[in-house]
Amino acid sequence: RVAVIPNGIDPSELVPVDDLDTLRGCFAQPHEKLVLLVGRLVYEKGPHLLVEATSLLMKEEGLRVIIVGDGAIRPYLEGLTKKLNLSDKVSFLGHVDDETLLSIYEEASVLVIPSLYEPFGIVVLEAMSLGIPVIVSNTGGLDEIVTDGKDGLKFQSGSAEDLAKAIARILYDEGLRARLVENARSRANEFSWNDTADQTLELYKRVLDEYNANDWKPKVVIR
Repeated sequence: RVAVIPNGIDPSELVPVDDLDTLRGCFAQPHEKLVLLVGRLVYEKGPHLLVEATSLLMKEEGLRVIIVGDGAIRPYLEGLTKKLNLSDKVSFLGHVDDETLLSIYEEASVLVIPSLYEPFGIVVLEAMSLGIPVIVSNTGGLDEIVTDGKDGLKFQSGSAEDLAKAIARILYDEGLRARLVENARSRANEFSWNDTADQTLELYKRVLDEYNANDWKPKVVIR
């Protein structure tokens, strides 16, 4: 007997800074396509898969990877980036404030969430609401949020090769990008905090009704 109530987002809070061109100039050239990862830099979030996938895409011109977040394996990731000769393609921004993060979203060509384990994924909903195409691994809550080929792309969890194929596909197929963005906005609208609150209230009411209907409880009616 399990009830699943998703988290939500508030699109009205997703407001970027005004001067996006200046912000973009801090880490990328105007012609470069930005692949964005946002999250804790820990093994279960799979950031190493994006670095490895980038090495498979080195022949692609104008590709730039931005990794936002910090964590235990950041030194390893930076070392892996140097080992694979990707220092000119991958940038680690560490923690940024919410306003800056939302602005980076606006400049991103695609958001990648390569988690090996992920209970839900609010970052994905934020990106979908803002019109950024998403690529997620087919695991956990991510697998429930995104429908492959409709409102995002999925790749086989743990496979850098599969991730690289998805990145190339979404960056260079404009028709696919446009379709995913349109559907993703609609999908993100299904996850609001108001709906989460309504579902939570309804669950409490149902539990209380079942409790009051049983004769094994103490003779006190909960209202």
